[in-house]
Amino acid sequence: CAAIVGIINSAQLVAAHPASGESWEMNAIAAAVLGGTSMAGGIGGIGGTIVGAFVIGVINDGMVMCGVSEFWQMVIKGLVIVFAVVIDQFQRNLQAKMALQARGEEKETAASNPGGNLA
Repeated sequence: CAAIVGIINSAQLVAAHPASGESWEMNAIAAAVLGGTSMAGGIGGIGGTIVGAFVIGVINDGMVMCGVSEFWQMVIKGLVIVFAVVIDQFQRNLQAKMALQARGEEKETAASNPGGNLA
């Protein structure tokens, strides 16, 4: 995939330079994280990543139109990634607490009704 993108990029630019796609990895990571892909692994989808890519595209275009320097664009994208990871971790912890609470309620129900009859 990287080779195909390199060929397309050099065809569009009518030149090849090793640093032409220098910040693309930051955009790819930001799009995946914003799309709901967990940095801890195991969770994520194509649809969310596409939505994340659109969001990153809008953020990039907005910053370019506002005249934000490339350095600050990278800083802002990094902060967006950190913010998305913090939200993901908070969400994981909340889900784990809810699962533990549900298990505790199941144990209490089983202990109060040892015969298994709910009637």
